[in-house]
Amino acid sequence: ENVARLKRERILNHISLMEGKHIVGMTSSFAALNFDILKSLQPSIILFEEIGELLEAQTISIIPESIKHIIMIGDEQQLQPKVNNHQLELNYDLQNEKTNVVF
Repeated sequence: ENVARLKRERILNHISLMEGKHIVGMTSSFAALNFDILKSLQPSIILFEEIGELLEAQTISIIPESIKHIIMIGDEQQLQPKVNNHQLELNYDLQNEKTNVVF
């Protein structure tokens, strides 16, 4: 009971700090663990930096229904895309560090 109350208070505190702000930054891990906070803020734009580091399922899971625009930034030369499919790795040579595949 105390744990649930503390969690609710923490969520409400986060929301009150972020409400009304034009820009709110958070890691994808924080967004995933605190999706209720992100959803309650009802953002219309979401920006993902270093998108190549996230799998599609991770990305989709943190996009609330209120989103109208998604901005994805990534440099495949700096951080190689992560692929969780062995067949794709073989077909597109994604295990090689010099891959020039753009997603």
